[in-house]
Amino acid sequence: MTSEIREHLFDTANFKVATLNAQLSAEALSAIKQGGVLTTSVDGLLDFHGLEKPITANVTVMSDGKTILASTQQPIIVKAADFGLDTGIEKLRELAGLASIGHSIPVSFNLVLK
Repeated sequence: MTSEIREHLFDTANFKVATLNAQLSAEALSAIKQGGVLTTSVDGLLDFHGLEKPITANVTVMSDGKTILASTQQPIIVKAADFGLDTGIEKLRELAGLASIGHSIPVSFNLVLK
């Protein structure tokens, strides 16, 4: 089923990556100096499957002075329709023989920035 997901849903031959662009303020970065922890909301732009949509993520940000770790506090709900994936989801539903399939998925991330 993995190859069907790549082919029919994500079209990885044409869309190899998804990109999230977001920024932490200088104040936020200074607040997490060595050993600090910050909980904040970050606005970003998700570029996925050739389409861009704004998102907001509540994140926890930590630092040891050399590395920054940013993790979502709860999943971000990504809707298939926002990225033109409804047809691919329907194809997967047919291939799997399911009566229905969800069109939204929770996505979490853990980023290590050096």
